[in-house]
Amino acid sequence: MAVMVPHLSVYWRQQMSNTTQHILAWVLKVSEDGTTETWTLSNSKVNIFITAKKGAMSHVNENGALANVVFCNGELVGHPIVVDSQITAGFAYKQFQMVMPGNEEKLRVMWTLLGLIEDPALKAFYWSVLSDDKIMSKFYRAKASENHHHCHDGGLFEHSVDVATSAVLHARQNGLGDRTANIAFVSGILHDIGKIEMYYNNPGAKKADGCQHEALSFMVLSEQLEALKAADAVLFDAISSTLTAKIGSSRNEYLSETIVRMCDRISADAHRTRQVFAGKPAHYWYVRSARDKRVFKRLDEA
Repeated sequence: MAVMVPHLSVYWRQQMSNTTQHILAWVLKVSEDGTTETWTLSNSKVNIFITAKKGAMSHVNENGALANVVFCNGELVGHPIVVDSQITAGFAYKQFQMVMPGNEEKLRVMWTLLGLIEDPALKAFYWSVLSDDKIMSKFYRAKASENHHHCHDGGLFEHSVDVATSAVLHARQNGLGDRTANIAFVSGILHDIGKIEMYYNNPGAKKADGCQHEALSFMVLSEQLEALKAADAVLFDAISSTLTAKIGSSRNEYLSETIVRMCDRISADAHRTRQVFAGKPAHYWYVRSARDKRVFKRLDEA
């Protein structure tokens, strides 16, 4: 594929210097002549024009598509890989605008892995959630906790993608099938979705004693879960299991549930460890948290 990159925004020239960069962008053909075509690759931070031989981008709908694009040292590598052909330009740019700065790579990873799911019922379910602006506008910007792990704006989305990607990796490493791996991924994305309605994510809201985010998850996803139940009862049961609090019980019925809960704990503990060691000298190998007196130890220097 012969490609020239005549214009690269200053931001991306700096970011792509001597490195390989993966970006999620809307790819659109803007012009063509007898032998070449000009396409734009754009998102909230980048606006790139590329010129390719006619037909070299035939796998991309000329009206546009959301795609993974790889650059190495400022040069386009291979073909943009379309994520999901049903995504529209309006939808794609809305995602770019809603996600918090710094979480663009998490957005790319989420949509890339979701695009690999072929199960019609599961695909319809996650689409019904991720296309709901009332949910996603909060989800992309919410905190995962008030003052525990990922307690910053955008922390909930960051944590959720971490859990989901770890979950699908564990499912694959343990030889589990596509259905289990895909359910683990979607469940990982949505396992804490109820937190968007917690008081610490809603300015002015009062703290409600005894209100658990698991219960709020069923409230947030009520319509989507009802449709999923009608489409595939087993899928509904498996995903619901990861949204339910398991107080005092370590017995999980689905492997996808076991994996998601394990990855949830690892993501939370890893973030807490980074928090308590932040700013500490490299030789410090243990720290006691001022908040809960828990002792954290590390094996790797900062």
